[in-house]
Amino acid sequence: AITVSATYPATDTTAGEKERGTLETLLTFPIKSRDIIVGKLLGVTISSIITGVLSLVLALISFEVANNQFTIYETSPITISGLSIIMSVIVIIAYSIFISGLCIAIASMCKTFKEAQSALTPLTFVAFFPGMIAFMVGIKSTAILSIIPFLNFSLVFNDISNGIINYMDILLMFVSTIVYI
Repeated sequence: AITVSATYPATDTTAGEKERGTLETLLTFPIKSRDIIVGKLLGVTISSIITGVLSLVLALISFEVANNQFTIYETSPITISGLSIIMSVIVIIAYSIFISGLCIAIASMCKTFKEAQSALTPLTFVAFFPGMIAFMVGIKSTAILSIIPFLNFSLVFNDISNGIINYMDILLMFVSTIVYI
């Protein structure tokens, strides 16, 4: 959901503005190019963070409903600690910054909105499949896997949701994300 929520604003604020001719108008203002890029990155990132946090809140609500509705959870209810929720939000923020920067970089090389959409579609699959495969196969988080893009976020988030908070893996995820950005 975070990846999809980053692709559309990134496409519109880069290739969409080129296609409409509004980027040239924006460049005539006495604003540094760096400020324009940072503004676009922040806009896309905030959109992604909102989507991620909203997804987390909906998951927590679903857990509460499941605990109250199904008798199977009476003996062992689904619970997530406050620390796990905070760490999940931190991972959401890191992933949002990473994917937003990547989406803007790819979309900014395109001339039209449709071309940018076509260029960003594979990114959705690249972001989705490593986590899905790791989940299906049962890959556990390690120091090496914590530096591999996309896979690291999925594995760390999976550990956090299971109540396992490995600070070294989280630190490696952050450091590698900063390097990639």
